[in-house]
Amino acid sequence: MITGTGLVIIWRQVLYASLHPSGLLLGTGLALTVPSVAAHVRALLPASGGESESSPPSPPPSPPRSPLPPAAT
Repeated sequence: MITGTGLVIIWRQVLYASLHPSGLLLGTGLALTVPSVAAHVRALLPASGGESESSPPSPPPSPPRSPLPPAAT
């Protein structure tokens, strides 16, 4: 609802006030649309800085093996 209101404000300023659009109203319209646009961008882009929730956990690292053969007795 808020996004729609922001778009209507911007649309009216662009169409009906083309000679002298109000910067305050354009800024208000833009501010009303930013949260929705940000949510859509976050949903489209992969999560940054870590693994996504759908990926399986990675196995633990294996212990280092000794390059020398075992000593004979």
